[in-house]
Amino acid sequence: MQKVNAEFVRHGFASKASLHEYIEATSEIGLWESEKILFSKYLKKDDRILDLGCGTGRITFPLHQMGYKNIVGLDISSEMLAEAQRLNHELQGKIEFVLGDATALNYVAKSFDVVLFAYNGLMQIPWLENRKKAFSEICRILKPGGCFIFTTHDMEAEQDSYYFWREERLRWEKGRQNPRLAEFGDVIYQSGDCEMFMHVPKREEILSCIEENSFLLIEDHFRPEIFDESNAVKEFSDECRFWVCQKKD
Repeated sequence: MQKVNAEFVRHGFASKASLHEYIEATSEIGLWESEKILFSKYLKKDDRILDLGCGTGRITFPLHQMGYKNIVGLDISSEMLAEAQRLNHELQGKIEFVLGDATALNYVAKSFDVVLFAYNGLMQIPWLENRKKAFSEICRILKPGGCFIFTTHDMEAEQDSYYFWREERLRWEKGRQNPRLAEFGDVIYQSGDCEMFMHVPKREEILSCIEENSFLLIEDHFRPEIFDESNAVKEFSDECRFWVCQKKD
């Protein structure tokens, strides 16, 4: 049985349920308060910003409207980007939206001041080696001193899922895990009319990726430590950990 891959992820984001969810989040939710707090702390209006995994532009559009004009949205899903372009046209915007893959970015080195990878997008890349490629590519295109802000789940901090992961580890130890999964921490879950992939890491896994790629960890916090979000945000998104890293000079 074939394990999850990039095509599996693309298929999930092309579904009607995913498109509806992200379009609604873009129009009704926009930036989370926790995102506003961190972005106002680390982003400057003249920064060149890459919004990786931009989807339909939930983050891209509000930042542009707030004066961050030099922003590019990039996503692996042509269907998501088509919706972003439609909204861009309706708003008479001039945002550049690009089809691309975080593991092979088509940009020259040191070309961005800030890279954002919001709402666990980095963890929707199957296989650790591919997530490491994404870290490496992000580091490559960032200028020295540039900022990388992203989110992940946290296997050990999410108390509600403690028993699930205890049982899942036993399944892996006995070789009884879902054969489509590549690594411990992988999950396939149902979202509307399709299946979606997510990798749920331990904190140590992310710290290792940060250290391997010439980043300094500036801060990391579980979202409620930054702001207690509205019910609308909580319904759209599970709790997550924010990471803020800086490329070494």
